[in-house]
Amino acid sequence: MSRPPEGPDPDLLFDLPLDPIADELPEVATPREKSKPGNETGEAGEAEDDQGALTFTPEDDPAAYRPSPVEAPPGPRFVAAVLDLVVQVAILGFALAALRLLEVPIDRRMLAPLAVFVGSFSFLYQVMPLTFWGHTPGMAYAGIHGRAKGGGFMTIQQCVLRWLGWLLTLATAGIAGLLSLSGVSLTDLLSGTRSYLRQT
Repeated sequence: MSRPPEGPDPDLLFDLPLDPIADELPEVATPREKSKPGNETGEAGEAEDDQGALTFTPEDDPAAYRPSPVEAPPGPRFVAAVLDLVVQVAILGFALAALRLLEVPIDRRMLAPLAVFVGSFSFLYQVMPLTFWGHTPGMAYAGIHGRAKGGGFMTIQQCVLRWLGWLLTLATAGIAGLLSLSGVSLTDLLSGTRSYLRQT
């Protein structure tokens, strides 16, 4: 029986180039090389300092053109407060109408349950939207949003204090709302927050 032909010497397999095509490819400029000053293909706005670190000019940062927040004037604040009050008074009216339909006598004994109902609705109506979105429905209509002093989102504690400030303003028949003429309302002072106009 004839022996099969022997294959190539195994040592010769390792003599082959690992990437024979790499030497034939043209050199491609990297993004860092394109951004070097004086490079015709570089993009505007990028530069490289003496240490070789890639830096960006202010034109590359959209936040550089972001306008500063503007304190909400008394007019929009008043509109927001009135709209929120109308919604909550309407809920009280619906509750009274439901009691009459159920033929439940409305007397002094019903004051406490009605107060708990309206107070719970007022808490959810104002605190929850403030916590998640930074504004109540009335504030959203008036183009106002609340923020912490540093510009960040408000905490739930701050939103609760804003709600209490709104109740105190309501309890004083709106007299406490005159503080907004100075640019900071009672709700802002109690909660340590600010009310800004919504930026478009």
